[in-house]
Amino acid sequence: MSTVGVMSGDLLGKITVETMAPKPLFPDDRYATLHAVAGTVYSVVVEDWDYSLDGMGPFTLNWMPTPKNDNFAKAIPIKGNSGHLAGTNLGASVEKDEAIPTFDGTNPDSIGSSVWYQWTAPANASYRFGADGKTHHIVTVTSGESVDSLKDETGTASHKAAAKYFATVNAVKGAKYNIQVEDYHAEQGDFDFNWAPRPVNDDFGNAILLEGKVMTVEGTNAGSTDEIGEPASIQEPEETTDAEKKDSDAPAEVPARRSVWYRWTASYSDPTVFTVVGDKFKPALTVYTGTALNTLMPVGVEDSAAGETTDRMSFTAVAGASYYILVDGVDGKTGRFSLSGVSSVNAAK
Repeated sequence: MSTVGVMSGDLLGKITVETMAPKPLFPDDRYATLHAVAGTVYSVVVEDWDYSLDGMGPFTLNWMPTPKNDNFAKAIPIKGNSGHLAGTNLGASVEKDEAIPTFDGTNPDSIGSSVWYQWTAPANASYRFGADGKTHHIVTVTSGESVDSLKDETGTASHKAAAKYFATVNAVKGAKYNIQVEDYHAEQGDFDFNWAPRPVNDDFGNAILLEGKVMTVEGTNAGSTDEIGEPASIQEPEETTDAEKKDSDAPAEVPARRSVWYRWTASYSDPTVFTVVGDKFKPALTVYTGTALNTLMPVGVEDSAAGETTDRMSFTAVAGASYYILVDGVDGKTGRFSLSGVSSVNAAK
């Protein structure tokens, strides 16, 4: 394990130490930050940590400017009920007194390479803030005016444990919130920072009731989340090669990420078809029987050839049985959709 320092000066005896890396938290945590002055020549020293032989060996030295919202005081202001913008924590650092997430209460899950956003809630509602990218990020929502006295406002404990790429908050209209996006186990990279109110049927327990033998409802999974214990959705990737299709007898079960729920009770025992059509995105539709998240069992057969923005499930409904319908987005995509159900061939005529 190594550490990094930056110094200025042209004589060894008159070198000024500009910055040294903090004590490493992870094996890949070896960095130092510097407020550089144009035209100044700096020396960079890389040495072992704690005089340990573990810190000796080849390495790659890299450098880049820190993001403009690296520090709490430079948070990017965002506004509105929903939106998204491109973000990155490449080159980001941890500042003095900044809290480091510890999901298990003991071991740090981040080296603190964080960036900041500030938002004033436009309504009393539950919101989701996400950082979606190829690398993993931890999102935290806080209130407070200084980095050393922030109050964690992030949703329920179950949401904290379930996800590292999003956070929820029960926002109060007019209140100001700080949103912190940082690395997960030293991963850094670009991300799409997004926020939206959570749909009313985001959680299984708030599934929207559908009634009748022929039904249609408009919905959205923007702002939705996954729950602890939520079953996998049945998905076929948007881009599947012919070879992959031959090797797979059925679409894959993928952990749900952006799901919403509906509930329907069959009045008769009939062949039934549910179809979901996404607005410019590929939705994933799964139908379950059961009464709780940990007892759900998928039913039916998926029509994998339904279309680029369509998914369809067919099954034989049993009179009196309740069915839960999950609508997710393939590859975590979100948008508006139309969900329809027909519980018999005759009903469709």
